[in-house]
Amino acid sequence: MGDVAVVGFAQAPNVRRSEATTNGVEMLVPIFSQLYADTGLSNREIGFWCSGSSDYLAGRAFSFISAIDAIGAFPPIAESHVEMDAAWALYEAWVKIRTGEVDTALVYGFGKSSAGNLRRTLALQLDPYTVAPLWPDSVGLAGGAARARACHQRAAAATEPDLRDGRAGLAMIKQQAAVLGVGQTHHVAKRHDVSMAGMCREAIDRAMADAGVGWDEVDAVVVGKAPDLFEGVMMPELYLADALGASGKPLIRVHTAGSVGGSTANVAASLVQAGVHRRVLAVAFEKQSESNAMWALSIVTPFSMPVGAGAGGYFAPHVRSYIRRSGAPEYIGAIVAAKDRRNGSTNPYAHLRQPDITVESVQASKMLWDPIRYDETCPSSDGACAMILGDETAAAATGKPVAWIQATVMRTEPTTFAGRDQVNPQAGRDAAAALWKQAGITDPLKEIDAAEIYVPFSWFEPMWLENLGFAEEGTGWRLTEAGETAMDGQLPVNASGGVLSSNPIGASGMLRFAEAARQVMGTADDHQIDGVRTALGHAYGGGSQFYSMWVVGADKAGLR
Repeated sequence: MGDVAVVGFAQAPNVRRSEATTNGVEMLVPIFSQLYADTGLSNREIGFWCSGSSDYLAGRAFSFISAIDAIGAFPPIAESHVEMDAAWALYEAWVKIRTGEVDTALVYGFGKSSAGNLRRTLALQLDPYTVAPLWPDSVGLAGGAARARACHQRAAAATEPDLRDGRAGLAMIKQQAAVLGVGQTHHVAKRHDVSMAGMCREAIDRAMADAGVGWDEVDAVVVGKAPDLFEGVMMPELYLADALGASGKPLIRVHTAGSVGGSTANVAASLVQAGVHRRVLAVAFEKQSESNAMWALSIVTPFSMPVGAGAGGYFAPHVRSYIRRSGAPEYIGAIVAAKDRRNGSTNPYAHLRQPDITVESVQASKMLWDPIRYDETCPSSDGACAMILGDETAAAATGKPVAWIQATVMRTEPTTFAGRDQVNPQAGRDAAAALWKQAGITDPLKEIDAAEIYVPFSWFEPMWLENLGFAEEGTGWRLTEAGETAMDGQLPVNASGGVLSSNPIGASGMLRFAEAARQVMGTADDHQIDGVRTALGHAYGGGSQFYSMWVVGADKAGLR
């Protein structure tokens, strides 16, 4: 039996208000130092990190990113984050250790609720369409709940999650896991016809139908989305629990910036691989039309570097640097944009479907952030994606081909530090190297049959081809120029149309993972590539600092 123990604990003084402490870094650094001293460990000896916090309580999107500076996360680390109380981060870390991938994990949680009006902020957890506008505060809701309990004089019977045949005491050996079913919505600019709950349920219902399972067969739910400020609802998973089928079941909310869709899939996979659950529902979504992502990304906070240019303005200098370093012709971005948009025209779920787009028309489009043009950038989409993941028994019960999860990896590095290479980030390189090693792949260009790569701006295709090890540094653009990433090329990239065709931010990474699985399962319809047995799903987020990836295949893990 493999036991997991707590070997160290530290906490900061809990006070009503602290004027001196401005952010998570200042709160966490002394706590980490105490923990290292008490355990005799260094940060280099921690195999996995997981944090819990709330953007809304901090008053800014991506608030957890700054806390990473407290870790000293370079070289890059294996890390995850839940947009919940750190108790759930502890659970994720326990699961990670049970997979046998790591033997140590550090879990931390932080918050500074005095920065705002806590009772008012907590009301933002309510149903945004009916209850939230009434503004009952947290104390009023607690009183109502207490009154209801007193009236009923009984509580609902608690149900335990379905541990796989009671195997909670299994030795820590990673179990086989597979994608059993995939579902997604039709991605558009604005879904006025459904709520967030209805949109998520569309994707979930399609995934469950694809997997051939009912609600009683789903043991746990993992949900992911980008910052809550993108829609203006705090911790929407709470009000969405019924729509997600999570009532009475474990529910984890993952948030790792733009890579969150991929991270959500990886966390769901770990629940199966650790032997904790037989079937897990993973779902990710974004309904950007209900708020303003540019506003959420541009909130100025004290003692923090503001980014008022949006994602395109942030990444454009990285693209310009890549062009300078590689000597790539400036039409390469247009080639990628035209390819992906034409691919998207064969995908009925894609937001942008432009079968007649050409390299010349892309080059003629308006310059937004030099050198990124209008047609070289991703749209803003409403949409959701869902997958059912299961173990060997669940996979056999489907009676149809599944996509076996052969490797999963997540890596993180800080946003800024001296000498950081933002064109070819170390965290991405480390993640790719670990992924190929775990999957038993020695030559990814020859052994990967299809790749779904997170390309929100067209120039990131050649950049990520190099970062992932498909090409030597400075030569990724040559694969693109030669047509090797086209549907009939050596390495078809983004046959679905990719992020350039559909971008519901929280779900964009999961769509890459799901589309890779569809290629392996042979269910990609008109954008199916012949003979796919092994495929890559890739996502990145933040300032090119969060990476999540997986390899899925027709063969079980370890049998390539």
